[in-house]
Amino acid sequence: MSGKVIMLLGPEEGNKDDEIRKIKSEFFSAHPDAETVNLYATEDIEASLDEEINQAGLFSSSKFVTVKHLEEMKKSAQIERIVSTFIKTGSEDVLLLLLSSDTFSPFKNKEIESKIFFEEFDSNKIRWVKQEFAKYEVSILDDGIDELLFSVDNNKAEMRSAISLIALYYRQKGKNSISSDDVSAVLRRQKGENGYTLFARIAEKDLENALLSLSSIALEDSMRLVAALSVVTNEFKAAENALEISRTKKESLDSILKNDVEIISTSSFASQRGISNYRRRNAVSKACQNYTADEIKSIINYLISSDAELKSSPDSKSAFERIIYNTIVNSGRTEELEFYQKLSL
Repeated sequence: MSGKVIMLLGPEEGNKDDEIRKIKSEFFSAHPDAETVNLYATEDIEASLDEEINQAGLFSSSKFVTVKHLEEMKKSAQIERIVSTFIKTGSEDVLLLLLSSDTFSPFKNKEIESKIFFEEFDSNKIRWVKQEFAKYEVSILDDGIDELLFSVDNNKAEMRSAISLIALYYRQKGKNSISSDDVSAVLRRQKGENGYTLFARIAEKDLENALLSLSSIALEDSMRLVAALSVVTNEFKAAENALEISRTKKESLDSILKNDVEIISTSSFASQRGISNYRRRNAVSKACQNYTADEIKSIINYLISSDAELKSSPDSKSAFERIIYNTIVNSGRTEELEFYQKLSL
């Protein structure tokens, strides 16, 4: 006997969802009466995980057990032992599916079948967006695609939902060509802030509106805060790269940002050249103007080191507020500003 464990990693939730549907379809074809169990790694799951994968259900001996948000799980030797034991002696009628937005596995066991879903390059996403709109018998202009990629979290799951909303809205109105204004008109009502709009306010050193932007993101879904921090970090990396290029290339900053700057996705393995979206390009340009090269370098190091703190914090919104404060006010230094003047004799 041996239990099967599949782990799906990475930030590209749309492709990951497609893989999950495929895995479920194959499993339930072989086990039509299987029970479905969902667990969350943010909870204390050791006992419940052990019970669910090793004990038969009430109505079936087959189970499809999913552990979500694995990136939130603190390293646990006990959980690793539970999973390793299940692989060796568990029931073949039980499948354990582990899901994480990180690209690194928290387990050392090499017998776990894993697959990483990285973000796609913009050129691939543009083609995919056009194909998705075509399914609804509407087309989208290039500036509309730019607006969509700027306004929606950088994964196909979020984009697929937004595309459906936009396409159905305008098809009902008899409009078959969608522009950037059309996209923003729908998304402004449906979706508020994201990592890119947060970065734009940080780039302008607008502390008040940056904190309001953060509150909006946290109110919609606190799990999006980690993704927002990743976006802010990578946009500062783009600003750093643009300033480096500007030292040797005699071109305008906007031209460098449009054609030469290196853009790094949420995964450290994918990059491309140039920022096509004007609003995103303008935000990075503001960061280059409002922060020095040394400050940007300090901020990047600070944001990278803050990632673990944000993931482990019991109050991620408050932790992110401190990160924004130290970025805008202290340029990446961690000392807190004193709100009162100490008395001296």
